[in-house]
Amino acid sequence: MTSVSPDFDAFENDLVALGVFGTEPKKSDRQILFIDSVIHHSSGFVERTGAKPGSGNYLRISGRPSPSSDVESAVVYFVPPDQIRAPRYQPTLKRIDLWLNADTMAMTLAQLTHSQRYLFVGTWPNGHVYGDIHTVP
Repeated sequence: MTSVSPDFDAFENDLVALGVFGTEPKKSDRQILFIDSVIHHSSGFVERTGAKPGSGNYLRISGRPSPSSDVESAVVYFVPPDQIRAPRYQPTLKRIDLWLNADTMAMTLAQLTHSQRYLFVGTWPNGHVYGDIHTVP
């Protein structure tokens, strides 16, 4: 697989030029996971006796880190818009967590059928956080 770092460097340079990160255009701390396998979980549950039943959909992703990354896995949660959280990288678990609008699940599952797949999360010094799934058919 070819390196994706030049693609991310160009993307990041474009964001810096647009002023997305404010007056201090410093590079991000980023993690890139080349996706090898995906397991889709659909669940139903009751958190405790008497509680309202719920359900959830999420993806457990495993793969290989880019040469500049430490990440080993990811979890992508499909949630209602009011439950979306900022993407994050958990260094102790070597895991990316990404919350996506549940309405995007069909498109995301279609993306994951593509031949080239990787997941990205970046954190910039001003607090900007960005995470996504990149695929190439």
